[in-house]
Amino acid sequence: MREKMFTAFSEKSDELSEKLTYLDNRKPLYLWVSVYGGFFCLALFFAGVSTWLWPGLIFNSDSVRYILGALIQSQAAVISIVVTLTLVAVQWTASTYSPRVVEVFKRHPNMWLLLFSYIVSITFSTILLTSITGDVSSFLQRFSVFCAIYLGIFLFVTLFPLHSQYDESAQR
Repeated sequence: MREKMFTAFSEKSDELSEKLTYLDNRKPLYLWVSVYGGFFCLALFFAGVSTWLWPGLIFNSDSVRYILGALIQSQAAVISIVVTLTLVAVQWTASTYSPRVVEVFKRHPNMWLLLFSYIVSITFSTILLTSITGDVSSFLQRFSVFCAIYLGIFLFVTLFPLHSQYDESAQR
């Protein structure tokens, strides 16, 4: 029974991998806008559920400022490290293989959407950070804090598809 389930799961996984590869090769903008848009929608959904589940939750303004500051700093560090290392890798492969690698990198939307998503998240968190004056007790404030936290978490998860995509292109 387990072997049947494993083979069925393996077959479905292979089908999904083929569909994603097809979309990544033929319609990359459609695929990656869907991925990042899905993460933004998940952050909104989880923020709404968290706000609804804990209606009496009151955040201390100092703790909210601390977590938002740490989130902004970590996202800025990820941008600087990922973008810097990716650009160094592209420059190295371009000098080793051909200048076409740079064109593929410039035209593929994944890196640019990742960068844009992080900038949107950092901007939202910064605006939220500056607007907090007292304890965070209203529904909208709690929703915004949860949204910033979940968006940060989901954007960290997006680093894994980016990493696997460039591993596959380096093997070709």
